[in-house]
Amino acid sequence: MAKILITGAAGFIGYNLWEKLCIEHTVMGIDNLTDFSNPQMKLQRLSNFFSQQIQKEDSVEVTAEKGVFITADILDRVKLQSLFSLHTFDVVIHLAALTGIRPSIQHEEQYRKVNEQGFKNVVEIAEQHGVKKIIYASSSSVYGSCSDYPFTEGSDTNHPLNPYASTKKNNELFAEDFTQQHNITMIGLRFFTVYGPWTRPDMATFNFIRKVLNNEEITVFQHQQQSMVRDFTYVEDVCEAIARLVQQLCSAKQKSLGHSIYNIGGGEPVDIATYVAEIGKQTGRTVQVKKQQGGEGEMIKTFANCNKLFQHISFKPKVSIEEGLQKTIEWYNFAIKHDARK
Repeated sequence: MAKILITGAAGFIGYNLWEKLCIEHTVMGIDNLTDFSNPQMKLQRLSNFFSQQIQKEDSVEVTAEKGVFITADILDRVKLQSLFSLHTFDVVIHLAALTGIRPSIQHEEQYRKVNEQGFKNVVEIAEQHGVKKIIYASSSSVYGSCSDYPFTEGSDTNHPLNPYASTKKNNELFAEDFTQQHNITMIGLRFFTVYGPWTRPDMATFNFIRKVLNNEEITVFQHQQQSMVRDFTYVEDVCEAIARLVQQLCSAKQKSLGHSIYNIGGGEPVDIATYVAEIGKQTGRTVQVKKQQGGEGEMIKTFANCNKLFQHISFKPKVSIEEGLQKTIEWYNFAIKHDARK
C-alpha cells in the first residue's frame, strides 16, 4: 500500500483515478475548485465520492474512509509547502491543469501561469520533501502539426498548434531537465482524447450526447474538407494503466528511473462523424450533423502507437468505442437526473 497525492482530484480523470486507487492505497486529493472549469461538476464528483452533499464553502477539507480531500491551488506555494510538511507521499500524480484547446487561445497568459508554474511548484516542492516518484499528465496535443501516423513518443513535437499544447510540451522539457538535476523518477503520460463517465461538460462527448438526446444539430468541424479523427481512450483503461505504473514504481528497487514519456491511447482512431453516429445508434436517435470549416488550433488527426507503454505494463485498452459510449450514456442519464449539467 502506498500513500498517494493526486492533484486535480475533482477533475474528470483525477476523480476516476482516485476511485480506483483508493481500493488498494491511501489517497489524498487536492483541487482548487476554480470557477474557470465546471465547478458544479467537480462538486458533484466529490459528493458522489464521499457519499455526502458537498458545497464549495464547506469543502476546504473533507475526510472519509476513502481518503482526504483538501481545497488547494497549485499556484499557492505556501499551501503546498504546508501540505507536504504535514503529509508524506510515496507517489505524486499531477493532473491539475487548465484544459481545452480553444479557451487556451483566449486565455493564453492564464494557461501558461497555471499549467507551467503550477507544474513546477508541485514538482519542486514534492522533491524538496523527499518525493522520488512523480507521474504527470501531458497530452497528445503536443504532436501538433505532425502527420507521421501513428505517433510514437519519438515523433515530432516541436510544432504545437495552440497554447495548451505548448504548455504541455514545456512541462515535458522541464521534467527532462529536472530529473537530470535530481535523483527522482518522473513519468509523463500523453493522453489521447479520454472519454467516459464523469466527463467534463465542455468536452465533445458530453455535448454530443446532450445534443443527440435533445434532437439538436451537431456541428462537426473540418480542415480543408478533411474530417477530424480522434484516438478515443476510455477512462477506465487510462486508470488501469496508471494503477499499474504506480504498482511498478512502488516495487522498483532503483531510487531513480529518470524521465520517461508514454502515449496512452486506444489505438483505433475514429472519424468524429462516425463517433457521433455511434451515439445515435446507442440512444436510438436520429443524428443531425452539420459539417463546417473551423476548429482553430485543433489537430486534424490523432493516432497513438502505445507499444512502449503496453510492453512496460503488460496491458492494452480493453473497452471498445461501443461499450465505452454505452457506459458514458448511462452515466449521462444519471448525471442529468442529479443536475450535473453546469
